[in-house]
Amino acid sequence: MAEPLILYRWWITDGVTGKRRLTRYRMTEADALARHPGAEPDLASREERHGTAYCEL
Repeated sequence: MAEPLILYRWWITDGVTGKRRLTRYRMTEADALARHPGAEPDLASREERHGTAYCEL
């Protein structure tokens, strides 16, 4: 069985204003840190997805 996909909305520092803000979309940790180094997860927004990977079909 595949591991669940864990997604969060992330706290990032806006490069233009310098203020902390929450991302609009949920992302995995790897995606969030690749796009926004130093991002911190918003634990209240945790979403766990279960399913079958396309390659397993």
